[in-house]
Amino acid sequence: MSRTFRSPLGALLLLGSLALVPLHAAPSPVRAPPFPQATLQRFINRMVERHHFARGALTRLFRGAHPLGRVLALIHAPAESLPWSTYRRILITRARIADGRRWMHAHAQVLARVRATTGVPASVLAAIVGVESDYGHNIGSIPALDSLATLAFDDPGREPFFAHQLALYLVLCRRYGLDAKRIVGSYAGALGIPQFLPGTYLRYAVSARPGHAPDLFNSSDDAIASIAHYLALHGWRRGEPVVRALPPGALSWPAARLQALDPPLHGERICLPVRAHHDCWLTYHNFRVLMTYNASWLYVLAVDTLARRMAGHGS
Repeated sequence: MSRTFRSPLGALLLLGSLALVPLHAAPSPVRAPPFPQATLQRFINRMVERHHFARGALTRLFRGAHPLGRVLALIHAPAESLPWSTYRRILITRARIADGRRWMHAHAQVLARVRATTGVPASVLAAIVGVESDYGHNIGSIPALDSLATLAFDDPGREPFFAHQLALYLVLCRRYGLDAKRIVGSYAGALGIPQFLPGTYLRYAVSARPGHAPDLFNSSDDAIASIAHYLALHGWRRGEPVVRALPPGALSWPAARLQALDPPLHGERICLPVRAHHDCWLTYHNFRVLMTYNASWLYVLAVDTLARRMAGHGS
């Protein structure tokens, strides 16, 4: 829900898992100057015209706001640029597997209900939550308003996408009565237990509790329901695999040999360099569904590996 930033026209919707990865950038020793007033005023004008916000309230909200150097440093050093062997060691640990099994036991009822309606396995949902926020224990520590504003107003190339997310963040806070200055998230503004970007929260968040608004900051059950809802709407296929590891030498296999492994599923081969050889996998439709959650092969491989181990299926 993050990783390598992709174009907003691509599959990336969520940017949260790096909040858990030990990549640390020292904060700027000198406080950055405020955002350019002309840029900020254009944004405020759009919010007043398109979303009917009060101009005075927005002016007060952004008074004194300034770019966060650590946000820019972190988004330019994503964990998905790491080798697979390193990335896997960070995310696939005995502690995370054991914690995930306990988490699944604690939320067994809602996980079973969600699987019945969407087909998404409990282990996959647990793996996503484990990677994104360590089962809700780490939803980020950077003020979401500041991180989104930094990327919206001070990062060329990402400005249009994050200006849109900043606008949707303010809409989200208004809809659910949240204090925009108090919410924290990842360095890229991903929010809550599933690390949804604001636009994803608005579009896909649902509550597991009838009659309640979705609360992805405090309710693991709502996070479970929302992730499953997201995956189902992106085409998750019940009972189908995500990925299949291939033996050494598969890099040179012809397409016909690959298709013969699973004729009905028509997998696609991906290979990642590991020293002098390649790790290769056959990826299926549900792999591509998970890529819409995070457009990184490494992320999807980590989620699938973690899910398999929590479910007791080895690697």
